[in-house]
Amino acid sequence: MLKSVARSETVARSIAAVVLGSVILAVGIWQGLAAWALGSVKVVHDAAPISCTGTTVGTTADLGPTVIDEGDFVLPMVRFQKAMECALTFHVVNGAPVDVAIEGVGLRLMGEDNPLGFTPRAVVPSSGTLVQELGSIDGYFRIDQGLAVLAGGHTRMGVVFVQDREPRYMDCARLELRVETVRLEFLGVRRDVGVGDQDAIAFHRGDPATCPR
Repeated sequence: MLKSVARSETVARSIAAVVLGSVILAVGIWQGLAAWALGSVKVVHDAAPISCTGTTVGTTADLGPTVIDEGDFVLPMVRFQKAMECALTFHVVNGAPVDVAIEGVGLRLMGEDNPLGFTPRAVVPSSGTLVQELGSIDGYFRIDQGLAVLAGGHTRMGVVFVQDREPRYMDCARLELRVETVRLEFLGVRRDVGVGDQDAIAFHRGDPATCPR
């Protein structure tokens, strides 16, 4: 009888070990698949990433060689003007053979306390809710229903914003805006992806011709 009980306990422990091993393996495969899929997604600005009304758009090369150091990236540059309205366009490119979802977009210099006095109005093509953190320089749009990026495809997105508050930065200063993060989701796993520093959009206050060189 004791041998039978011991044998049953051994079998039960073996089954439990097999089940536990299977669960660990399944979780590892699931997380590995999700990490691989999300790692195949990148965010890039459009070839014409910024358009504005009420001001002019050029490049940082307009500032001249004494302002832009050799080896610096030449960036799109907006001449800062009060009450201007702009749209930033970017693409979420999915290189994986599975669909992923966009859950939110984080934007540098779009927070409640940003020094440029910008207020983001909308993320298109999806409706979004602006989540502002008190005192934050950066802003975040939560995509309410999620936005699918199809396998092997890309989604073109835009952020519309206006300058409607008193700015807090001096003439001849330059600040750079970019898509800080796009929050992606696949199989319950999330990852933040953003553009690089070389893809920033510069905002320059003051006339470059009169700024110190």
